[in-house]
Amino acid sequence: MSKICPKCGKPPIESGLIRCHVCQVPFIEESERGLNLSKEELELISKTLVNSWRFWFKFSTAFIIALLLVGVPAVTMIGVHFAMKWLNVSLEDFNKQASNHLATAYQDVTNRTAIALWNYEQKANNQLAVAYQDTERASCLHYMARSRRQCSAPCRPVASTLTALAPPWDGTY
Repeated sequence: MSKICPKCGKPPIESGLIRCHVCQVPFIEESERGLNLSKEELELISKTLVNSWRFWFKFSTAFIIALLLVGVPAVTMIGVHFAMKWLNVSLEDFNKQASNHLATAYQDVTNRTAIALWNYEQKANNQLAVAYQDTERASCLHYMARSRRQCSAPCRPVASTLTALAPPWDGTY
């Protein structure tokens, strides 16, 4: 291992020397020097660091980077948590409104369908009634025209006209 002077920090000029030629202090191993700092040396180092703008710049940069590495994910997690809460509330509100709109639309369509079906039923009933009356009248007139008999009151005026125009009845319907 290499030796070094603990006071001035210079290595020996020759490999066989035991004391520093400048300070006259015995050499020590280089690995031992870092752990044995005197109180004056520590105060000098601390004063130098406190008054050094380079130290404060590097320290501030390291602090900001550490803050960003820890703070940004933490703030992001908090933001995501509150955003999820807000989205869940909004989604529940949207679902309620959509359900209400669908129920209203279903009721409206059902009512319109019922009204349209009722109107269709009324028209169909009226048409069937008219068709039945026309069919009854026509069969009555046809029967009367062929059989030369009297028919019911609604077809009497027409029956007399048809009786005059009807060909003789051959016995078939």
